[in-house]
Amino acid sequence: MMQMETEEKRYVHPSGFVAFRTIFGCLLLFSLLRYAYNGWIDTQLLNPKFHFSYYYFQWVYPYSSTLIYGMFGVMIVCAFCIILGYRTRFSAALCCFCFTFVEIIDKSNYLNHYYLVSLLLFWLSCCPEVTKNTNKEYPAIHYSIYWIFRAQLAIVYIYAGLAKISWDWLVKGEPLYTWLQSFIAVPVFGLVCTKPWFAIAMSWGGAVFDLSIVPFLLYPKTRTYAFGVLVFFHMTLWFMFPIGIFPFVMIASATLFLDYKWASRYITLHGSSTSLSFSKLIQPLLKVMLVLQILFPLRHLLYSGPVNWTEEGFRFSWRVMLIEKTGTLEYEVHQNGNTFLVFPSRLLEPFQYKALVTQADMIQDYAYFLSKKYRNTDGSPAKVFAHSFIWFNRRKSQRFISADTDLATTQRGFYPKKWILPMDSPH
Repeated sequence: MMQMETEEKRYVHPSGFVAFRTIFGCLLLFSLLRYAYNGWIDTQLLNPKFHFSYYYFQWVYPYSSTLIYGMFGVMIVCAFCIILGYRTRFSAALCCFCFTFVEIIDKSNYLNHYYLVSLLLFWLSCCPEVTKNTNKEYPAIHYSIYWIFRAQLAIVYIYAGLAKISWDWLVKGEPLYTWLQSFIAVPVFGLVCTKPWFAIAMSWGGAVFDLSIVPFLLYPKTRTYAFGVLVFFHMTLWFMFPIGIFPFVMIASATLFLDYKWASRYITLHGSSTSLSFSKLIQPLLKVMLVLQILFPLRHLLYSGPVNWTEEGFRFSWRVMLIEKTGTLEYEVHQNGNTFLVFPSRLLEPFQYKALVTQADMIQDYAYFLSKKYRNTDGSPAKVFAHSFIWFNRRKSQRFISADTDLATTQRGFYPKKWILPMDSPH
């Protein structure tokens, strides 16, 4: 008898989940329409003549404009279905595939919130169909449906906070100090933007927020206040920095920490004994995915050197707003005994070149491309060397890639890139 009562308590009001699903669908729809309206389908995906593919995903390519535009059309329809609560599992799964396909066409387009959207779509595709009956009432759902999303959000915040425990962030206030200089013309606020202590204080505040917000959201007595702080924090970031819909996705996801019934005024519970939970077939997959989510951001520990400098293991690790990098890059090509320079800034799209100059794997990728493009007359690949210089978090410019290394002969993949030069000034 007690076991049955305990089991019943595991089924909770669905209003919080349904509200999140609807809000997330609206954000997804807005993002897709905004992407199309701004012409980014062409400029970011179709116009580039060269794409920086992810390792082992070279087959992901914009085969035709019809395919890519068709995928966006499918995603828009799926977003509508998610908003309306119609065929949500299928819609989320299909949208997840299309969104992820588009996202990994080119490494230059990587953004943390794109990655998060793909993950949230995946979790939605695993959830049962929470649909209303003829009386517009919803069935109770298992509490694990809330907790799978809470766990995902906790992973994002905790890893983002741990990544901020660094010399640059806590002692130098970088890169915030550099970014704040763009606000010096703002009355009153501009006065403190020039002070290093202000950037350091903001940096400490960001680290404390990331590391503490989840426990405060979980504790009932602080939950409401913590959610208010979360909204203020993310909206402030959105007003100050161009980070897209990321703050809104985080706010929408955080509603899942609120009381299960917070949206019960608009979403009513089914009066019968109907209840929904994750399928037993899918539960092992969920556990594996969570373990991978916990382990994958730690892969940078397998490499030597500061991850923010080398960026080995940087992507997909929730290392948010930690670096300000820019640089210059030219390639020296040796072909048939002749030597000449190739300037990628003249051959690539601006957004691609901006990413290329700071990311070693992309520098290597383009070197491979050039070695094949400028093959010797005997068919052997040309030798390609990189002249790469980086400005990183207010440090002096220094060479990034060893100029003596023929990048066309280096091993591709997840192997350590020993041809990345160490920082001259770690602090």
